[in-house]
Amino acid sequence: MDKIIKHLGELQNLVMAQAAAKGFGIRSEDIIVAEKVALIHSELSESYEAYKQNNLDGHDGFYEELGDVLQRVLHLAGTFAVTPKLSERSFERGQSTVETAVLFLHCQMSTVYEHFRRGRLAEFKAALAELPMVIYHVSDQFDFSIIKAVQDKLIINQDRDWQKEGKVNEKFVGNN
Repeated sequence: MDKIIKHLGELQNLVMAQAAAKGFGIRSEDIIVAEKVALIHSELSESYEAYKQNNLDGHDGFYEELGDVLQRVLHLAGTFAVTPKLSERSFERGQSTVETAVLFLHCQMSTVYEHFRRGRLAEFKAALAELPMVIYHVSDQFDFSIIKAVQDKLIINQDRDWQKEGKVNEKFVGNN
């Protein structure tokens, strides 16, 4: 498990480096937490939709979309200087369905945000620190590499244009 935490930490460093290069927020005051949480929930829903359509691997597939979830979680955590840690929350191989795993991740993300919303920063950071490992456990149960999914997405994102009309990196220009 220590090796996995090390890989998740290395991945977080890559995510944060790309965030800095693309002009994403890299400090908590640079982002809107509620927006980031909504985007994570959106990626979770996209992962489930891909699964329901039997699109597991490849563009917009279950693996890629769950990789997007992890990438966004690592980014959010990084803006608060939170690094991945071991989690007691796990899935036993063969004991969970994709539906229950995605629902569980939605609930975990909601719990993370509820701590933030209520000003319980220590609990927010602790729950956020465990989330990457929980996502890893889901990928392990369904026999794919979430680490590779995020690495692949980081490569795709290198050449992506993130500046959209009136927006920069999902955050409206001038809105703080």
